[in-house]
Amino acid sequence: GTWSPATINTSVNGTTTYTFTPTDPCATIATMNITISTQITPTFTQVSPLCQNAIAPVLPNTSDNGFAGVWSPATINTSVNGTTTYTFTPTDPCATVTTMDIVIGTQVAPVFAQIGPLCLNSAAPALPGVSNNGFAGTWSPATINTATVGTTTYTFIPTDPCATITTMDIVISTQITATFTPVAPVCSGAALSALPTTSNEGIKGVWSPALNNTATTTYTFTPAAGQCAATTTLNITVYPSATSTTNIPVCANQLPYTWNGNSYAATGTYKVTLTSSSGCDSIATLVLTSDQSLQGIRYPAVIASINVPTQLSIRNLGGNYTYDWNPRFGLDNYSIYNPVFNYDRQNEYTIKITSNTGCIATDTLPVKIVDPIPLEESGIFVPKAWSPNGDGHNDKLFPIPVNIKELKYFRVFNRWGQLMFETNVLRDGWNGIFKGQPQVSDTYTWTVEALGEDGKTYRRSGNSVLLR
Repeated sequence: GTWSPATINTSVNGTTTYTFTPTDPCATIATMNITISTQITPTFTQVSPLCQNAIAPVLPNTSDNGFAGVWSPATINTSVNGTTTYTFTPTDPCATVTTMDIVIGTQVAPVFAQIGPLCLNSAAPALPGVSNNGFAGTWSPATINTATVGTTTYTFIPTDPCATITTMDIVISTQITATFTPVAPVCSGAALSALPTTSNEGIKGVWSPALNNTATTTYTFTPAAGQCAATTTLNITVYPSATSTTNIPVCANQLPYTWNGNSYAATGTYKVTLTSSSGCDSIATLVLTSDQSLQGIRYPAVIASINVPTQLSIRNLGGNYTYDWNPRFGLDNYSIYNPVFNYDRQNEYTIKITSNTGCIATDTLPVKIVDPIPLEESGIFVPKAWSPNGDGHNDKLFPIPVNIKELKYFRVFNRWGQLMFETNVLRDGWNGIFKGQPQVSDTYTWTVEALGEDGKTYRRSGNSVLLR
C-alpha cells in the first residue's frame, strides 16, 4: 500500500497523522500519529576560571542531562591567558550544539605583612603558613634566625598553582641600650617630674611602675615596638621622713637632762625637728621617764658586840652598781655591799649606791652595840637582814640560839600575813624562796619560841629585811 503523506516531515513541531492505504482488499486502512519535538540543549557544570599553567580538568563527554558528544577543542589549554570557547557537538540529533567559555587568568602573588626589623638575639615571630590573601605554602628557610646581624631573604612556595613564589627580606639589627640623665635623690613627699619618654639616643618608650615619691623605686623603660632597643632601668632614691623615739629613764639627780643641745628640767615627752645628713627633715622624740628602780632603803639596826667582827649586808644589785659607805671607820671595806663591822662604838652608816647610768640612791644601816649575853644565860636572836644570793654568807634567815636546847617553832610571814616559812630545827633557816619562786626584797615579820637550858621558854618576834 501507500502512505499519505508519503514522507515524514520533521520541520514542524507537533503531531501528524499518517494514513496507510493497502492494495489488498483484505486489509483495512491504518493510521500512525508521529510527534515532532523541539531539540534539547545539553547542559554542563561551568568550569571555573583557571590559573595560567594550572592543570586543567577533563571536559566531560556526556552532558549533565545525558547527551553524549565531542568537544572542540578536545582539551582545555591553560598556557595562554584569556577566554576560549569550547564547542560540544552531541551525537543525538535531538540535542543542539552548545558551547562553554573558559577563562584562563594570570597567577596571583601571595601577600604578607612585613616582619621586622628585629633585634639581634630577640625572640622571632613564626613565619605565617597562609598568606593574607589565602594562599597556603611553606617557607625556606622555615624559621627566622636572629643570631646574626644583616638581611636574610625568606622564600614562600605556595601549594596553589594560581599563586606565584614570593619572598620577604627580614633585617636583623644590633640592639641599642637607652640611656637617661640620672634623677637626683629627693625627700619623701617631694614632687617628682615625669620621666622622659624619649631616651638620650632618641628611643621612644614607656616607664613602669608609676612614680612613687614615698619610697626608693627602680623604674623600667620599655622601648616602643619597631625599635631595636633593649629595656633599661632607672633608680630614684627617696630619703624617708626620719622619725625616732628615744626613751630615757632618769633619776631625780640626773635632771636637768641635756639632749640634742636642749636642756629638759622635768620628765615628759619632747619633740624636735632636725635636718638629716641627706638634707631632709626628721622628727626626733625624747621620752623622759622617772626611774623608780633605785630608791633609798633604811634597814633595821644590826646588833653587834664591841670589837667582835659582825657581817653587814645591804642589797646586792650586781656589777652595774658601786657602793660608798660613810663614815668609813669600823669597816674592812667601804666600797662593797657586805663589809665586816669591827669597832668599839655604834654608828649609823649611809651607803651611796650609784648605777652605771648615773642614778644615785642612799641606803641607811644602823649598827648598835650591846653587851654580850653571859654564857650561863639563855636567849635567842634573829638577824635584822639577810641576803640569799648563794655566796655562802648570810644566805638564810634563822634564829641564833644561846643556851637553847629546843626550838619550838620559827615562822616567817610576808607583809600580808602569809606564812612563808616554818621550822622547829635549830640552825634551819629560810632562803627567801616560796613555792619555788624567789621572793622580792621587802621587810618580813618573824616569830620564834624556844626552850632554854635554864628551863625557861623564850618567845620573840620582829622584822628582818630580805636583800637582793
